[in-house]
Amino acid sequence: ANNTITLTLDGYLTAEANDAVSVVDNDGLAIAGIVAESSAAPTYVFVLDSAPSAVGKYTAAGGALVNVV
Repeated sequence: ANNTITLTLDGYLTAEANDAVSVVDNDGLAIAGIVAESSAAPTYVFVLDSAPSAVGKYTAAGGALVNVV
């Protein structure tokens, strides 16, 4: 399974590559993971512990967010 997702955030994280995060979709489903790539911030690549929701489920307007843990 591909547990990688690329998201462009509306701000910069205080996290760098390999730091732990929790990615939350519009429905409030949180999936733990790590920052895989941060060099193009605020576009980040995350590797999650399980398969991500559909990309369209991750929107700022819908309440999706990324928490540094």
